[in-house]
Amino acid sequence: MTHQSTGISKPVFLLSVACAGLVGIAAALFGRWINESEKVASLNTQLNAITAAPFNFATVPYPRANDGRVQGGTDNRHKQQCQWAQDSVKAGGGSIILVGDSITHAWEGNMDLLKDTGTFVNLATSGDRTENVLWRLQNGNLPAGLKPRAFVVMIGTNNTGHRMDKPEDIAAGVHAILKRLHSYSSDTPIILYNIFPRGAKSDDAMRVNNEKANKLVIDTLAEDLKKVVRVRDLASKYLEADGTLPKTIMPDLLHPNRKGYEIWAEDLKAGLKELGR
Repeated sequence: MTHQSTGISKPVFLLSVACAGLVGIAAALFGRWINESEKVASLNTQLNAITAAPFNFATVPYPRANDGRVQGGTDNRHKQQCQWAQDSVKAGGGSIILVGDSITHAWEGNMDLLKDTGTFVNLATSGDRTENVLWRLQNGNLPAGLKPRAFVVMIGTNNTGHRMDKPEDIAAGVHAILKRLHSYSSDTPIILYNIFPRGAKSDDAMRVNNEKANKLVIDTLAEDLKKVVRVRDLASKYLEADGTLPKTIMPDLLHPNRKGYEIWAEDLKAGLKELGR
């Protein structure tokens, strides 16, 4: 009599176990996939929220690549500025701190016009935009013990010239610099010069952009900054009655010549005198 087994064969049993294992693994992977998908969806939502908001390069501290067009390169220029600031600290501080771009940088060839005004530390670098100035201020330009007598700031024209930044973005970049200076030395006055006129005529697109930025800087200045910031404007002293920018003051319609610095020097002296500095 032949005996017939009522159970399943070993191969079938092993196959069943394997299938069950695969189903379990698949279920686990599916659950993990669901979980990861939720995480990815959440991240996408956050990224979309970030990218949907306007991003302003002018307010984000950013170092420049070494630019050889600046004598010695911008890296060496920055190191030199940091050393000048440290030298001022060692001398007891009390210098007037200049902040800006090539227009302020070029004071170095005209400092004799300010020889009776005190000592200066020139933190300006040719070609800088607001974000580059912010980076410098956060990376050695403002050492402890500088005790500035006053800050003198004029910045923003390269934001227009290089990228045609929106006026509100430039204004925000200028505000960020003013806030950084104020947070460093809250009782130090800041003389802020409106961005100088550029371009031959009053309807020059870059000049108009800068003028809009100048207005926004003043109109939206924070209350704490209003206590220390004194805005000065040289447009009326540089421009002719019809708004023309004469090459006898700015030969390239952007940078002042000696005559332009003579005008600026007289105004800066007056501004410092008004502050009792």
